[in-house]
Amino acid sequence: MKDPDISRRTLLKGMAVASLVMAGFGMSRIFRPGRASARAGVPLGVAHEWGTLKEALVGSPHVKIPETLPPEMRRWFPRKWQAFFNAHAGKSLVEADPALYQRMDCQMSSVIEVLRDRGVTVYRTPAMTPAELGYLDSAFPACGAQLYPRDPLLVVGDKAIETELFFPFRRRERFGIRRALDRRVERGGNSVISMPPLVPSRGVAPGGHGAILEGGDVLVLGRDLLVGLSGNASNPEGVRWLAGCLGPGYRVHGVRLNSGFLHLDCCLSTPRPGLAVVCRDAFPDGLPQCLDGWKTIDVSAAEALEGFACNGLILDEKAMVLADEVPRVADRLRAAGQEVMEVPFDAVTFFGGSLRCWHQALVRESTL
Repeated sequence: MKDPDISRRTLLKGMAVASLVMAGFGMSRIFRPGRASARAGVPLGVAHEWGTLKEALVGSPHVKIPETLPPEMRRWFPRKWQAFFNAHAGKSLVEADPALYQRMDCQMSSVIEVLRDRGVTVYRTPAMTPAELGYLDSAFPACGAQLYPRDPLLVVGDKAIETELFFPFRRRERFGIRRALDRRVERGGNSVISMPPLVPSRGVAPGGHGAILEGGDVLVLGRDLLVGLSGNASNPEGVRWLAGCLGPGYRVHGVRLNSGFLHLDCCLSTPRPGLAVVCRDAFPDGLPQCLDGWKTIDVSAAEALEGFACNGLILDEKAMVLADEVPRVADRLRAAGQEVMEVPFDAVTFFGGSLRCWHQALVRESTL
């Protein structure tokens, strides 16, 4: 099927919102051919967080700042970003702060070189087109970012899933991801499963009736999957939907989080089997049982929320990339036997996500 013609699907006001949302997301469930290169015949596949990274989709510094910030975001968005938002509402990042845009692009490019030096094939999200920014714009004003492809796409085993996000305006992100990966997905023989769309419950309010699942909430630990439930993103219906999608060969565990954390990968990382970086303040019920017996590197809430200590980019069981804002945690990882490359990434973390948010693993090779 062809991609939806977004320019002809501008949302009508009032009662038409729900029907057009459902129509728009039933239109395309596979990526069509395009120009991206691919390793012929290699399907997408991720069995473990720590599998050797071979292919990844990464973000780009294309940001259109919203004119209004939903109050639900203010619970977890960095305060420094909220001030920036108030000063530059409605602008693109390159218009609002050209120096920040250039620093962000430079920092991202440096990490891309690290990945390529390690033999990783890298795909990058493109800027949104005017038609994509205009999708649903009569209900959700034109805004969007291609910083964090972790959330709209999820790869588990050989399944690639377009997820359903809590904030409806983030649905626009999937169109750029489709353009970045269209030929790659086809050559690998994968099809992409689209989650059922939400039916908005209160006009333009976020959330709605149905399953919500965001990739930042999902950690893949072999046949055990952890899904964070902070109340800010994924919901229990999303956990049940994912379990049904993957089938009886997987065990999908919902993990309750404190509401001050957005996603599970803000407070938990598994660099290798048996080793976890955790912020215990985020887990009111304690750590998930499947981590019993694991060695843990405990981090403070400040290190997790401000330094993104749990949000690194895992290259393989022995090596990872971490933002240079948490040197104490990097040293503890090295003491535990990990190779850690610290990189400047503050221009990216400024917007509320770090290295795991910025990349989506497409192919990880694992010995387990």
